[in-house]
Amino acid sequence: MLVGAVLLAAGCEVSQEGGGGQDRVAITAEHISHITDVQWTLERMVIDGKAVALTGDRPHVQFASDGRVTGFSSVNRFFGLMQIDPGGQVRWPGALAATRMAGPPALMRQEEAFMAAIQSVRQWSIEGIRLYGQDAEGSTQLVFSVPAP
Repeated sequence: MLVGAVLLAAGCEVSQEGGGGQDRVAITAEHISHITDVQWTLERMVIDGKAVALTGDRPHVQFASDGRVTGFSSVNRFFGLMQIDPGGQVRWPGALAATRMAGPPALMRQEEAFMAAIQSVRQWSIEGIRLYGQDAEGSTQLVFSVPAP
């Protein structure tokens, strides 16, 4: 996909993030369209500074330009609302809702961890085909990518 090229051409705010000195584009209210209408698949999850091993079908998320968020969290589907202010701070005006199916214990634990982690995200940034979400302290991080066609 051309997501990375579009972002570079858009002139979004660029912030230096740790890890190799590479530039990541901070997603702000003005630039939310750069992450909408794409299914982002979870590649890596770090909670309280510790990497979490992923199993089974990977969670994924999709954002709409009106703030709707939908996705799959390992067993169940989820949906809700997200707001991003002009400075790029993320707010979740309410808890994400989800279907209530049961699954294998390992997937249910992964789902619970993912749902807590995604709702703790306070800033999104993008670099190439990867979307990064992190909490206010940077101890919880989610890394998503765009699956190959």
